[in-house]
Amino acid sequence: MKISLTLPEYSLFSPQEKIRKAVKVASTGTQRAVSAWYASLPEDWFDSANGSFPDGTSKRGGARSFMAPLSSGWHAQDVTGTGFTLAFRHSRNNGSPWGLRLHQKGGTISPKQARALTIPMTAEARGLRVAEFATHRRLFRIGKKGSARGILAYRDGSGAPHAAYALRPSAYVAPLRQRRGHDAIPSKAQLVDMVRPFFLAALE
Repeated sequence: MKISLTLPEYSLFSPQEKIRKAVKVASTGTQRAVSAWYASLPEDWFDSANGSFPDGTSKRGGARSFMAPLSSGWHAQDVTGTGFTLAFRHSRNNGSPWGLRLHQKGGTISPKQARALTIPMTAEARGLRVAEFATHRRLFRIGKKGSARGILAYRDGSGAPHAAYALRPSAYVAPLRQRRGHDAIPSKAQLVDMVRPFFLAALE
């Protein structure tokens, strides 16, 4: 995910070399400010509005790991005399993107290698790939063999079946503003407020 910022028009009235140095200072300061903004947010900022899985177990349990990298993983790049870009570079343990752009803009997720997405349907499956879950629960499939739809389930000690993952050919993720009423990144006004003190201090 990248956030590009351009300077206010008044910056064009100063010598370009002075502007370039001020932009460099502002990019470093804004990088820290954005990191601090994420650090100040509640842990549930990106959570689904519905806090429960289909079986009623909570989506809020277990380790919360999404917010921590956002408070330290930003880097300033492409610094010019008219602006700069803040880039967030962080991947999940399996190498997939962190998903910040998806939270901000929404979009459809499709599997790249497997036939179907495996969507957790219980807290026990949250954060685990199917292979990891299957090391302590024997999974079986409900649905047409070979189809990209169906359910991966397991049986408890009494033999009763429980859904673990839903199999889907794709899944649409709505933008965070639609789901929760706020954005996944700072607003333009917030970014301007972050840049201004560092830029003006550098010019002075």
